[in-house]
Amino acid sequence: MVMGVKWWEKLCVFLILFVLLIIFMSPLIYMVLTSFKSPEDIVKSPLSFNFNPTFLNWERLFEMPDLPLCCLNSLIFISTVVPLVALIGSLAAYAESRFGIWRGNFRLLILSTNMVPSITIALALYYYSIQIGMQGSPLFLIMVYTAINVPPFFLIALSGFNAIPREIEEAAMVDGCSTFKVFLKISLPLAAPVLAAAMVITMINVWNEFMLALILTTAQTRTAAVFAGSTLGYMEIYWGKVAATGTLLVIPPIIAGATAQKYLVRGFTAGAIKA
Repeated sequence: MVMGVKWWEKLCVFLILFVLLIIFMSPLIYMVLTSFKSPEDIVKSPLSFNFNPTFLNWERLFEMPDLPLCCLNSLIFISTVVPLVALIGSLAAYAESRFGIWRGNFRLLILSTNMVPSITIALALYYYSIQIGMQGSPLFLIMVYTAINVPPFFLIALSGFNAIPREIEEAAMVDGCSTFKVFLKISLPLAAPVLAAAMVITMINVWNEFMLALILTTAQTRTAAVFAGSTLGYMEIYWGKVAATGTLLVIPPIIAGATAQKYLVRGFTAGAIKA
């Protein structure tokens, strides 16, 4: 007979999770609080909750003329890269799942592309962009972002398509559906939660990417992440404005993650249980 979980075991689990939550949330809480502190309060009592809130840091942030343009550039990159990655990644994942067109260690090779730090290829990409006449071009950065985000999308989508029973597709083919129609009408809707999770992860990756955007963009094509780095200053670091910038730029990923939370859970666990 299986005994139920005792109350003290539940309490221990709750306390452990609560402590972990505090540990992981403390940097975010500290950043948000710092964004509402005056420079004197930041220096005098950086960890104190007893301070007079001020919107001075936010006013300085919104007075910067580059903020709207950089946020708009990031949104343009996201709205372009995410559909491209979803199109290429889902087609490649379905082809691999159903036809096994890539053999051997191809999946490991795909995964290894994300093990290389972006700084190791940034200079090579910059030199290549000069050679082909696309230095500072948004199109070149879109191509780079698409190339580096397709592999993780492919692996997540592959687990989603593998979890779909083939008998459903075979039944549709018996009724006269072509392979592409089966993919479009049957497999794609069933794998939609997993693909949505992969798209959210891709969006967050593009929004947060800094190194390649710093090297491959110009003043007119800078992204929000590059803008955040520029708020540090040259002679002095304005911690309040830096915290306000970080708080502002962390809002879109939080909203995206919270909105697609159930899809993210489905995406992370896809393929864990065989259908």
